[in-house]
Amino acid sequence: IFKSFNLTFSYKRNVDKFSSVSWNQKGNQITGNNVQVSEAIIKFKYKIDQDWPTALSPYSEIKILINKNPHPETIRLSSANTSLQDAKVGGFDVTNLILKNVNITVSIQVF
Repeated sequence: IFKSFNLTFSYKRNVDKFSSVSWNQKGNQITGNNVQVSEAIIKFKYKIDQDWPTALSPYSEIKILINKNPHPETIRLSSANTSLQDAKVGGFDVTNLILKNVNITVSIQVF
C-alpha cells in the first residue's frame, strides 16, 4: 500500500519524443479463495516547477500502469501548475486492473 511518494525530475534540452521516466513499485499478491477486490483507488499529488513548454512537448503526460496494463485516464502536463495538486479528485479507480494471485506492480510514467 502506498501512502505517498515524491517523483522529481528536470531537464534542460529537448528530449526525444519516445523518452520517458517512471516510478515503479512491486507489491505482493492478493490471495485467498474467499477474497474479492471490491475497490482499488490510486491517489497521488503532483506539481511542476515552471510552466510546461507546450510548444516543445504538447503531448507529454502522466500515465498509470498496473501490471503493465494502462489505465485509460492520463494527465496532460500542459494542464499542470506549480502548486501541489491531486492528480484526480477522489483518485483513479483501478479496480478492474487488480488481479488475484498475481504480484501487483504499479508504474507511474511521465513521457
